[in-house]
Amino acid sequence: MPCESDGSYCDEAKIHKLTQLLCQLCQAVEASGNSQLMDKEVSQWYEEHKKRDEERRRHEERRKERNEAATRVRGKLTPEELDALIATT
Repeated sequence: MPCESDGSYCDEAKIHKLTQLLCQLCQAVEASGNSQLMDKEVSQWYEEHKKRDEERRRHEERRKERNEAATRVRGKLTPEELDALIATT
């Protein structure tokens, strides 16, 4: 699953390090006694990632639909017509 804004993939070590940093941040905020700020920040972070995941799922669904449509029409089009159709999507 892509986890970078450019769609690239993270390795396990990077995910582990980011998780550790997030935990340290949460602990520091909790220690400062400002849990409302932490709740707000974590909530915003979660919503942003949830939105990106939804966008990625929609993109994957559209890609799958295009591939299925191309498979259905592949036998009905000449190679040139198929290339033209692919170029427009």
